[in-house]
Amino acid sequence: ERAEFEGTADGLKLIEIAPGIDLQTQVLDMMEFMPIIPDGGPKLMHPGLFQEKWGGLKAYLEAKGANV
Repeated sequence: ERAEFEGTADGLKLIEIAPGIDLQTQVLDMMEFMPIIPDGGPKLMHPGLFQEKWGGLKAYLEAKGANV
């Protein structure tokens, strides 16, 4: 997953991108339309989600208030 989008009344909003992803070449250039981009750009996804060794996902989701 390179990017996370949210459907809004105004259209598809780009809210997060993965660490190390080039927004222009690896996301926007691949799309057939321009999503809504928040002022200051999308947030960066937590780098802990992209590890070779898993183990922290549950704690991360619980910290965000997810019911896991």
